Amino acid sequence: MSLFRILFFCCISFSVSSNQIINIDELWESSENYNLIGDRESSINVLLENIEFLNKVESQSVFKLSSVYNYLGLRYQTYGEWDESAFAYIKSIELLKDSDDYDELKSQVYLNLGLLYLKVANPSANYYLNFAEEIALKEGYSPVLFILYKVTDRLEEGVKFSKYIQNNQYLANYYYLLGNSKDSMSKFYFDSARIVLPKLPDSKLQNFQYHAYVVQYFINNNRLDSALYHCKKAEYIAPLLNDDEVNNHFLSCYANVYLKMGEYKKAWDYKRKADSISSFYNSPKNLAVLEEIDKQRVFFEKENKILQLESEKRISNLAILLFFLIFIIIYYFIRKENRLNLQLTKSNKTKDRLFSIISHDFRGAIASILLLSQDEKEENFSKIRKGSESLLFEFDNLLNWSLDNQDKIILYPEIIDVNEIVEEEVKLLVNQILQKNINIINQYEDDYIAFVDKNTIRIVLRNILHNAIKFSPDNSEVIIVIGEENETTKINIVDCGCGFSTNHNSHGMGLGLELCKEFIEINNGELIISSSESGSSIMIVIPCS
Repeated sequence: MSLFRILFFCCISFSVSSNQIINIDELWESSENYNLIGDRESSINVLLENIEFLNKVESQSVFKLSSVYNYLGLRYQTYGEWDESAFAYIKSIELLKDSDDYDELKSQVYLNLGLLYLKVANPSANYYLNFAEEIALKEGYSPVLFILYKVTDRLEEGVKFSKYIQNNQYLANYYYLLGNSKDSMSKFYFDSARIVLPKLPDSKLQNFQYHAYVVQYFINNNRLDSALYHCKKAEYIAPLLNDDEVNNHFLSCYANVYLKMGEYKKAWDYKRKADSISSFYNSPKNLAVLEEIDKQRVFFEKENKILQLESEKRISNLAILLFFLIFIIIYYFIRKENRLNLQLTKSNKTKDRLFSIISHDFRGAIASILLLSQDEKEENFSKIRKGSESLLFEFDNLLNWSLDNQDKIILYPEIIDVNEIVEEEVKLLVNQILQKNINIINQYEDDYIAFVDKNTIRIVLRNILHNAIKFSPDNSEVIIVIGEENETTKINIVDCGCGFSTNHNSHGMGLGLELCKEFIEINNGELIISSSESGSSIMIVIPCS
């Protein structure tokens, strides 16, 4: 080891040991000095030693201890130890949560923890980032707002913000991010970033990111020599940051450039090096720790909410309680009588509706069988037998369903085969179809499913198909289209009839479209109706799961 490095270590060690509770900024500078010479262990230890010392001091400063934990989290994060980083941030938050002060520090810590969750695409990132933004806006704390506008993709807003506070470092950052995201304006934004970007050694991260992001612009424009030049510039700056994610970034830039050049061996070598770094900080252990920490947060929030509610319930006034008790007793007897009357009314309405359903569903089928029986052709006997068997099967199903729903309609949702149910309902109406020589065209190939109550959906399908056949002219077509879209199954039944507004209204169509719409809606679906003089289209939209 050189004499210079020995003296450097001795100076830092003496500084920390002789004055444990140093200025927070000086402490971070000490950690950063170790980091710049590649001594990661000492960079961490100088923070841990001060945390240990502060924990032993009775009159410890909450702000100082929380700040050191926050710096420790940043340092662990730089070295890819995201699990330790998260623990440090949580400890910092725990120290601050009962304090009404130190809002700027709170916003920093919540931002840092939110960024960790954002890196692993965990939705809980929004919880921490929103909290950080709320505090930062209240305090006008620009360093936190600067990062929030970046990570939430509000770059144009960030440009206005940077110009307002006259900060070229921030402005350059937003410019090269815009250059990376807007192809048509990339050159303008990268040139603007280059002009306003502070020179090294200031704004090391911004200088690195400018060179790293502009690489892709030159790749896209097939200017590979320029892309390689900026890769080397990014590589030159990376050791000044000593950050694993930074190293991963410039290695990935090299991999992309060499891949475009067709130098596949070099591209593979750089990609392998980049992946080896990202696999460290994206390790299953780190991801599992972050997930567990957030589960604990949610659990404690629920526990605190329960305790708060229980405390509110215990606060009561005896006089008000007695008053309400008497009022409730009187109200109870009046309400009980009204409820019984209301239940009887609802029960009667439900029974009337069920009888309407049963009578409607079987009137058409029975009429068809009766017509066939009047014509004593031999082939009609087979049709009568098949129709009677289908009718009996449907009658048993519908009767059992109606018995379960004597007082109110109860749904039993399940996964159903939509194709199968549609085809069964078409078979049940085969006599009406043959009688009018209607051509049923099935425009579906795949098997489709839905999560609904089978009986109510059968009733809706049967009624819509019955009406489509009934009001279509002889020798015409009824088209059935089934498909899936946005986690819903759509059944579209199109006929060539006269349309609803021509000879009848919606209440005149069998059970009426209002009942069909009601059944679909209680199944969390939608009935979409389109009608004209040339025909009607009724689309049933129901959930897939």
